[in-house]
Amino acid sequence: MKVENVLGESNFYPVALLSPDVELTRPGQRIETIFRYGAHFESNSRYGDPAYQIDLYQRLALVSGFALEHVVERFPPIDSLVRIEGVVIRVDTTVQLWVQSLESIEFLGPEHCIFNLALPHWIVDKTVVDRACALWATLPDEDRRFVNQVFIDPVVLRGFLSAPGSCSHHHSHDGGCIEHSVETAEIASAMAAQSPELDRDLLVTIALIHDSGKALEYERSRSGRWSMSRCGRQIGHKISGIRLASLAMSNCPHMSPDRKEALLHMLSCSYGPAWAGLRAPRIREAHVFSAIDRLSAEAGVRTNRC
Repeated sequence: MKVENVLGESNFYPVALLSPDVELTRPGQRIETIFRYGAHFESNSRYGDPAYQIDLYQRLALVSGFALEHVVERFPPIDSLVRIEGVVIRVDTTVQLWVQSLESIEFLGPEHCIFNLALPHWIVDKTVVDRACALWATLPDEDRRFVNQVFIDPVVLRGFLSAPGSCSHHHSHDGGCIEHSVETAEIASAMAAQSPELDRDLLVTIALIHDSGKALEYERSRSGRWSMSRCGRQIGHKISGIRLASLAMSNCPHMSPDRKEALLHMLSCSYGPAWAGLRAPRIREAHVFSAIDRLSAEAGVRTNRC
C-alpha cells in the first residue's frame, strides 16, 4: 500500500524493504530491521518530553522515526547502518516509526543486501541496482556476507554506485562501475548455466566486487568531472580491491580457506610479467572471468564523459 511520508510527499514507500512481507502501514505493528541513518532533529513528544525526529533510509524508502531522548544515548555518524526496533504509529495523517532501540552496526549478515541500503541519491540507475540485488540474492550465505562486507563502508558503497567504469575507456559515465560489474556477473551466470563444471557462485561473487577498488580510485571535481584520485594514482584499484576483500574476509568466519584463496587469486591474477610478482590465471574460473571482464569492457566503450 502506498502511503505518504512525514514530509507530505508521495514518492516514497515507507516499507521495511529488507523484510518484504512487512509494511509500515499498520499502527501498533512491531518492526525490527536495518536502515541507514540520515540525520536527527530535536523535537518534543505530544506530552512535551524531549525527543528526536530521525531520518531513516533504505534504497526505496524514507521513514521518519521518532524517539524519546533517553532511548538514544548517542547517534552514529551520518550514513551509518543502524538496527532499529520500534512500533508503527500514526501522527495525524502520516505513518511514523516509534523507535525504541537504535544500535549502530558494522557487520551486515547474509539476510540483508547492502545494495538495498544505499541512499537514493547515491544511485544513478535504479534498474542496474535492482539487477545487482537480484544477483546477490542468488548467492549462498557466506558469499552474500562477503559482498556486504566489501561494501560496508558508506564511502566505498557510494563511490561504487556513482563512479564510472573508467575515465577514458569503458563505461565512462556516472554509474558505469556498477553497470560493468552487473554486466559481467550476468554474463558469468549465463555461461555457468551452460557449463556445469564452472563454479557459478564464485564467478558471480567476483564479478560483483572485482572493481570495488574503483570506488577509491576516482573522485569527482567541483565541475562534476571524474579524475584519478591520489589513492588511484599511487595504489590503483586492483590493490585497493584486494585490501577491501581481505578486510571483508576477516568478517566471514565460515568462508573456507580455499574459497578465500580462489577469490584473492581472481582479484590479483594478471597476464603481466612474472618478475613483477604477478601470477597468471591458474583456475578455470579465473580464465573465464578474465575473458568476460574484457568482453564487457570492450562492449562498454563509449565517448569519454569524464
